[in-house]
Amino acid sequence: MMRRFAYSLLMNCGFPVLPSPYFISENIDVFLSPTAIFTFGKLAKQYGPVFGVMQGGVPTIVTSDVDVIRDICQKNFSYFHAKIPTLLDPDPVLDENVHMFASRGARWKRLRYITSQAMSVKNMKKIFPMVEESVNSFMKLLNHIPPGAPIEVHKLFQNHTSDVLARCAFGQSQSLHHNNLYHKFFSRAFGNEMKNSYFCWNTASLCFPSLAGVFREVKKFCEIIRDTTFGTASPLLIFSNHLAALRFGRQPHDENNDFLQYFKNVEDNSFNGFLNEKVSGKVDFNSIRISKSMAPGETVAQCRFISIAGFDTTANSLALACDLLAKNEAKQEFLLREIDTIETFTYDNIQSMKYLHNCILETLRLYPHASMLQHRLCMEDCQIGPYTFRKGVGVVIDTWAVHHNLKIWGADVEEFKPESTRQNFNHRQSNKLNAFMPFGKGPRQCVGMRFALMEMKLTLSVLFTKYRLRKKDHNEKLSMTLRDTGTVWPKEVMIELEER
Repeated sequence: MMRRFAYSLLMNCGFPVLPSPYFISENIDVFLSPTAIFTFGKLAKQYGPVFGVMQGGVPTIVTSDVDVIRDICQKNFSYFHAKIPTLLDPDPVLDENVHMFASRGARWKRLRYITSQAMSVKNMKKIFPMVEESVNSFMKLLNHIPPGAPIEVHKLFQNHTSDVLARCAFGQSQSLHHNNLYHKFFSRAFGNEMKNSYFCWNTASLCFPSLAGVFREVKKFCEIIRDTTFGTASPLLIFSNHLAALRFGRQPHDENNDFLQYFKNVEDNSFNGFLNEKVSGKVDFNSIRISKSMAPGETVAQCRFISIAGFDTTANSLALACDLLAKNEAKQEFLLREIDTIETFTYDNIQSMKYLHNCILETLRLYPHASMLQHRLCMEDCQIGPYTFRKGVGVVIDTWAVHHNLKIWGADVEEFKPESTRQNFNHRQSNKLNAFMPFGKGPRQCVGMRFALMEMKLTLSVLFTKYRLRKKDHNEKLSMTLRDTGTVWPKEVMIELEER
């Protein structure tokens, strides 16, 4: 009966629905495959830019229609303010240990406001020296690599981004690329391919969403037994306990400029306002008055979320940008000339480097590796154009297909062209403005975008000051796979460093 109701939420809504080959799992394999992001594009060619699919027992719509996406993320945001919940995670409404990404309604607005203040330009300028020290430490690490030796840069950049997070998020006093505790934490906790990470609990909860609460408690019990019997706690639990210890050791208004300290400054041990915040149905955000406080559990959850979001996405972007520039030597030389015009890098002058900025944007157009994280949950029945979106239906935004749509970007859509007019995303007359969405769209756009761009720009600027990047095979296609972080990683990015 529950399955029939879930399926009915997709019927007669103006879009086709994929036939389900299996009664229980339905089309769950479409979402849990390492190549899911590419499967969506193939299905869109067959079924159109908007189609329904049963993710186990969870009704889901996949769309690559730019106009529909704009309406969902911006015009009708009050209907789509929530993300699709991960069924085994804490309750996004009642649990204290919820981060901004999983929150919804007024709770999301409160956590978003607090986090955006931590990511302000003023704060970016305060932490810029820490990022600079981390970049210089990273360059010392590269000095030990023999000239001309092929190196796998993706893991190197993961080491680097975890060091930046250790400094800027958690207040580590110095950079430790050579003995990076946080890199070890992150590597163990995040990044498994989907086929390896979505074991029975996750699959079972998707197939039987009404029993997710039962599965959640049984899973917790099994983890306790595993920990007490074998002493093998999950890497994510170990990291969460580490964050809780860091938080406990802080006092409000300690002299730290990191993100943890900012959250600690607004933390209230007695705060339980999240229990009364408007989080269901259509939400009028203009009428909401938010508290500027956080519960202790929210502090830990938010730090964990920043770790996941900042560790792999920035490392992915840096590795992919280096791969593209190594394959396009003329464009790399153009970038070197721009970098050479600046004697000392500061927060302000790296913002003025137009070609570097375009190189990063074009990398993210070709590789919108956080595409699978751009999803919404319909909180109230809503009509968008010819399509009906019913309450309780999830919406997955297929950014990858949008970014590779030749009707939008032109016949050379697969080429790396940072110098092209398609980089003029700020021109309101351009349809490319709505189609470019590596950081998401609307109010739920990535809150860490400013921090990520600063880190990428400084890292690439300093790197290219000393090195050129070379690649023997300019036609090599990278193998990209979906990971348990919800992002798409390159399996291997091989580069040679050539001293300038």
